[in-house]
Order: sequence, then structure tokens, then C-alpha cells
Amino acid sequence: FSQTKKAAATEGTQTASSIAKQAAAYYLEQGSLGTVDKTCATYAGTLNTTNTNFTYECSGSKTAFAVKAIGKTTNDNTNGVTVTFTGNLTDGTFSKPVVTGI
Repeated sequence: FSQTKKAAATEGTQTASSIAKQAAAYYLEQGSLGTVDKTCATYAGTLNTTNTNFTYECSGSKTAFAVKAIGKTTNDNTNGVTVTFTGNLTDGTFSKPVVTGI
């Protein structure tokens, strides 16, 4: 069961990473992060999570930006799984994703 949850967490990891990198590009283009958009839409557009297994939230600041992928409770493989991807948008460095709930 744990292996299945690990595999399911890949979706959350990849999308959270993509959102964080888009936020870094946004920061470079705008010169400012402004008020962090909790929905992540400012950086990644409106996310259609209807057919995904995770929802996404953005938080933090330009030097400690975080994207959290939260497993949907309606899916046995993602229920309780959270992926947190953090980075420093000013220099483009990102930490290894932290996956919990597997």
C-alpha cells in the first residue's frame, strides 16, 4: 500500500515543482512577488483539479516560497498524502520535496 501512495505522490511532486518554477519566473519578470496568491493562479493560471488527485496551495515569501500539494480525500492512494516543495525565488534554488502521509 505504501508503494502505491509513493507512486501517487509523484503527481503532486511534479505539479508542485512546476508551480514553484513558474513562480520563480513570475518573480524574475515582475521584480516582485507581491501578495502571495494562495490559489497559485497568479503563477500557474487557474488550476483545473477536477481530474487530478491533489489540490495545491502557495504560501511564503520570495525567499521561502512553498507549494503544498494536498491529496484528495476521495482517493485512497492520495488521502492523507501531502507534498511540500519550497524554494528561494530570488536565486532559483529549490529544496528536495517533503512527502508525508505515505
